[in-house]
Amino acid sequence: ESNSVAGADFNYINRSFLQNKGAQANIWYLRSASQGIEASEEAYGFAVKTFRARGLFGELRSHRIGSNYAPALGFVNRAGIRDHAIEFGYLGIRDSVRLQTYQILASAAEVTDLEGNTESRELILEPVNLLGKKGDGLTARFVRQTEVLTVPFQISENVVIAPGRYAWNKAELNVATGAQRTAVVDATVAYGDFYDGRRRQLIADAKWQPSKYFSLHAGIDYNRIDLSSGSFITRLITMRTDVAFSSALAWNTLAQYDNDSNELSVNSRLRWIPKAGREVILVVNHGWIEDRSLLDRHRQWRSVTSDVLLKASYTLRY
Repeated sequence: ESNSVAGADFNYINRSFLQNKGAQANIWYLRSASQGIEASEEAYGFAVKTFRARGLFGELRSHRIGSNYAPALGFVNRAGIRDHAIEFGYLGIRDSVRLQTYQILASAAEVTDLEGNTESRELILEPVNLLGKKGDGLTARFVRQTEVLTVPFQISENVVIAPGRYAWNKAELNVATGAQRTAVVDATVAYGDFYDGRRRQLIADAKWQPSKYFSLHAGIDYNRIDLSSGSFITRLITMRTDVAFSSALAWNTLAQYDNDSNELSVNSRLRWIPKAGREVILVVNHGWIEDRSLLDRHRQWRSVTSDVLLKASYTLRY
């Protein structure tokens, strides 16, 4: 079989638009050609926005993805859709001791099939978005979401959501400290409806960076979901260390565990750049899975994946 993709895009930027607020426009078109397919292989769209400077700002974007559009060397998240979105808001800048900016934002997005039938819709109102002089922030957000299921959706083991149209509301509150601090915290709490039930969510990230040579990061994404077809809890736990021995040598390690797959995975990368254009990277990946076929006190971690990669690159300049 064969596949090819061709396209073009055009970008326009005007930095003096609306008293130097600035604006940007983008138009693009793509078409794939796959063997044995002759229709609905195009994808195209546009976006227009003003930059987020003091005062009012906004953005309008839309695109259409044909049902047979297929970039074989890339990917497309959703084919056979029309996606439209609009966003507008106000950004204020304060000359005060603690507050630097405040923002009010509203947005709407809808995805339909090519016949115009709604697949998903999201409305967001963000009445509070405050940023302090030291980078600390507070954000409150209200979300109205709609999803249309045409087939049963198994969201968790033994929990299936029936086809139908579902709409729900949720509220979110985010608190974050400035990224330049020794201890950094970013936490979001969300509560509201979810399909035909309820959802409670906590996303928390903490970072400790005592020096420019070392940082430790830990995070959790916790969801408690209660639906008419069942209840379940999901946990995604991450841990990361970044060690900078020098400007040329760095070691980054990421570990991740989730209770859905019961898998623990570790990615460790040692990167050496002795000179611009020269680079050596050593990567080690390993994965373990918790064997739940045994009783709790006899459960063991079993290795399932392991690989080592060494990559070297050298750039010739002439």
